[in-house]
Amino acid sequence: MICCICKVEEIKGMGNNPEPVKSMTGRFGNRCCDFCNYSVVLPARMASASAEIADKAESVAKELEKVTNQRDNLVAMVRNVLADFVEIIKVEKQSLAVQDSERHQGWLEAMSCAVSTIETNFEHCYEKINKEND
Repeated sequence: MICCICKVEEIKGMGNNPEPVKSMTGRFGNRCCDFCNYSVVLPARMASASAEIADKAESVAKELEKVTNQRDNLVAMVRNVLADFVEIIKVEKQSLAVQDSERHQGWLEAMSCAVSTIETNFEHCYEKINKEND
């Protein structure tokens, strides 16, 4: 059997699969010699695999950017909601302080503690997310 690529070299043994350079069609299938396999076929396969890897890497990078943007938007939303919540608590606290400071003192202290805890936990989570993504 003769090499389907160089058409000169006689194939020893089973020969080699010539794809992607030549199709393996025909009665016995096209085969190539060892020289053409190493010098033509394998480099063609590597180039093809490199292109596929580059395409997949680009796709993954785009998806990562999309997820990062979504995370940043979510963090901004949570930050805004938290700021609104803190502002509401401050207004309520001032309102209650004016009405009857003794009667509402325990509630005011609890709300102040809750606001402080929420702010601290949010900042801790935000820092942890940023460290994980660096």
